[in-house]
Amino acid sequence: MYSKGEYRKDILLKNAKELFYEKGYRNTTIREIAAKSGDPVSLVHYYFQKKDDILRTVYSDFCNNIDLFLYTKYADQGIEQDILLAHALNNRIYYDILLKDPCNSRVYGEILESSTNARLIGRYVEYTSQKYVDQYQISVSDEQLKACIAINFGGRREFYREYLSGRLPLDIQEGVSLIFSIFPRLIGIDTREIDRALTQSLEIFRQLPDTGIRFLA
Repeated sequence: MYSKGEYRKDILLKNAKELFYEKGYRNTTIREIAAKSGDPVSLVHYYFQKKDDILRTVYSDFCNNIDLFLYTKYADQGIEQDILLAHALNNRIYYDILLKDPCNSRVYGEILESSTNARLIGRYVEYTSQKYVDQYQISVSDEQLKACIAINFGGRREFYREYLSGRLPLDIQEGVSLIFSIFPRLIGIDTREIDRALTQSLEIFRQLPDTGIRFLA
């Protein structure tokens, strides 16, 4: 059953996303989110202690919705058991949605300017990274895995800051192919496997219909 509390939380989240989309993340206040929802500020803080917690929920839902789409659409092809292909496809959809829309790009750029988005999708990344380790039986310590994740995030941040500034005039998917390979290479996955996933994921991506997935509005 859909509770009243869940309904109010979803309304707040929906309106926050619309405001982020229209005004940007920095220029949107908790008070504006509350006003747009017809709720007191205290109710926003009841569900989300900080504005950053709203953005974390937005990111989590976004990544999970992409995976749900992929695992549902390609369930009969066993994509859930092919973490490299699934993750490459996730990245292609993720950045296509983020970077093609200037309002999405603005918010993404604001996040990259303040810090990495590791704080927003840390749990998702930890889960995905562990799937790599399990599927490919990678021998790596927890500390080494964390270091690889940090290097991956750092590389992505600098790459996309340059991209959004216009100093890297690459096609979106060309950029994804370059940046995606960082993590699997770091943990020792064979280059041929990485190239296979990149080629296959691009072929699938080019044939995808509109996924219906949105980052903000």
